[in-house]
Amino acid sequence: MSLKEQISENAAGNEKLQKEEKKKKEYEPRKVQYSYFAMILYPQEDINHKLILEELIRNKTEFPKLLYITHDRDIYTEDITNAFGDIHAKGELKKEHTHVLFKTRKKSTPGGLIRHFDGLINYIEGVENEYCYATYMTHENAVCIAKGKPIYQRTELKGDKEFIQDLFIQNLYSTQFYEVLKISQECNNIYTLFEKVKDDKDLFEIVKANRIFFIHAQNQINNQKFNAFVPTKETVRSDAYKNLPKGNGQSRAETEQSASPGTEREKKTKEEKKEKEQSASPRSPPKT
Repeated sequence: MSLKEQISENAAGNEKLQKEEKKKKEYEPRKVQYSYFAMILYPQEDINHKLILEELIRNKTEFPKLLYITHDRDIYTEDITNAFGDIHAKGELKKEHTHVLFKTRKKSTPGGLIRHFDGLINYIEGVENEYCYATYMTHENAVCIAKGKPIYQRTELKGDKEFIQDLFIQNLYSTQFYEVLKISQECNNIYTLFEKVKDDKDLFEIVKANRIFFIHAQNQINNQKFNAFVPTKETVRSDAYKNLPKGNGQSRAETEQSASPGTEREKKTKEEKKEKEQSASPRSPPKT
């Protein structure tokens, strides 16, 4: 084979490889990026995990938000055999471990973070809802309660205090605000609403801080109740239009009624016209 033929063959082979790579990229699933991530560490027995946790605490530039909690009271809720063949019976105490929830400065993927930590950990998961994961960390969600998992106090959470407040206090405020909104639908005015919530300090403060909003909400509710018993503007306008005078002293409704076929006025007019025609026509002489 000549040199020219070898060059052309190599070029054809390279072109084929490029097409295959391009086709592979087109069908490769897009990697989902997240802002929040979670992982389980064993810093009490694994030095690498301890180093990871220390970096998360220290490096606020790359990891601006951090929340973690140590679980030392977890038990197995059923008999299980793990990937290493270890058998654990139901009710057995689990090994002490630490749940970690953190936010990255830029969106990333679980694989990207595993590479960031130089493979010191082999599993990191992306978190779509940080509040739901935080309630899982304290075992406050419905699934954990149904399985009988031990509840951890929020005071056991460590990390950024502002992050903890954002996750729990603001979500609690939203729940209480919605509760007040439901109560307001049963009240006639803002004073009644204050009376209903005066025994609950948190709800009372919500009404007090948002009284202008609830006043407008009460006005809308009262308007809806009022419109249920009072005719709408369209109905009132239509009735008023029918009763407006047309110019001859009669209302439009009366004028339309008098002009409609089959009325007494039309019949009388027809009879008068017929009599005039009969009187005006010449009578034929009587036959002899």
